[in-house]
Amino acid sequence: MAFQFIPKHPYSLYHATCTGENNENLKIFVKEGINPSRALGHGQGTGFYMWTTRKQAIEHLRFIKRENKMKGYPMLVRVRADLNPKE
Repeated sequence: MAFQFIPKHPYSLYHATCTGENNENLKIFVKEGINPSRALGHGQGTGFYMWTTRKQAIEHLRFIKRENKMKGYPMLVRVRADLNPKE
C-alpha cells in the first residue's frame, strides 16, 4: 500500500525568526520575501526552515532567545499553501 498524504486545504506552515536590529530582517522579508542565501540556520545549516505547527515554531523562537541569538523581536511568519503531491 502506497503512502498518500492528503493535507487539509489550505495547509499552514510556520517560519520562526527575529525582526533583527532596527527591524531590518522584517523590512527585507516584507520587501523581498524569502531569501535562503541570507539564512544561517542557527547551527542547522543554510536554508529557510518551516515548522508544521505554530507550537513548534514558538518553541524554536524560545531556543533562539535562550541561545542569545535574538536580535530585535520574535517574528512568526505563517504561510498558507495548498499542498498537492500530484501537481
